Amino acid sequence: MKKLLYVLVLLSVFPACSEYQKVLKSDNHEAKYEMAQKLYQEEKFGKLIPLLEDIIYLYKGTDKGADLMFQLAQSYYKSGDYILAGYYYRRFVSDYPKNEHAEESQFLSAFCYYLDAPRATLDQSPTMRAIREFQIFIRKYPNSEKIAECNIYVDELYKKLQDKSYLNAKFYFELENYNAANVALKNSLEEYPDSPHREELYFLLVKSNYLLARNSIFTKQKERFEETLKVIESFKLEFPQTNYAKETEKLASDAEKRLKELI
Repeated sequence: MKKLLYVLVLLSVFPACSEYQKVLKSDNHEAKYEMAQKLYQEEKFGKLIPLLEDIIYLYKGTDKGADLMFQLAQSYYKSGDYILAGYYYRRFVSDYPKNEHAEESQFLSAFCYYLDAPRATLDQSPTMRAIREFQIFIRKYPNSEKIAECNIYVDELYKKLQDKSYLNAKFYFELENYNAANVALKNSLEEYPDSPHREELYFLLVKSNYLLARNSIFTKQKERFEETLKVIESFKLEFPQTNYAKETEKLASDAEKRLKELI
């Protein structure tokens, strides 16, 4: 009985498979189009994508072409390939800017970059691209219901850039490359003034300046200890109740002492 059921299942599956392969290998574009619509409704994206890629160029500039382009983008999106999905969403907006799916495609193009954005320790090029794409959407569709959602994603992506900048600057400090650390710390403070890491970054700038001065050759120590004291004063003005108060005072006291010895 089990063998009979198995045979019946195979007989029901093989005709469908052979029909798909027959259509895929044929030159009958209309048959491919009809099967593509059937597979799209059934959400069989693995089989659908090769069909769509085979015929999409034949219908470019037509209503069918618009449908096929959007379906291809959707198929890659539903399959989890956000790079290709984003590519086809952008092509759809470019080729069919007045189509009813143009706004949705513009948003999903940005959202694909958002989904592809890596953790803060990695290269943030996709993160920056995602922010730009969301900003394009906001400018093009200022009255869209998606605006609030876009702003949430942009804030999240911006925080990732803040974290990346913080980790990059801290990395140079931990390597004891204080020249590079000073540059990276200053850049991070200037580029992301609202960073949640600002107080720590500023303190690291104080400490980095002090350690650079202390480890400098004699002829550069005076100038660098003076710069250290300037950075400390700026830090104290911005963070009068800082958690690093004791250590900052200790660094300032030692810098002043060393300056007196240099005069």
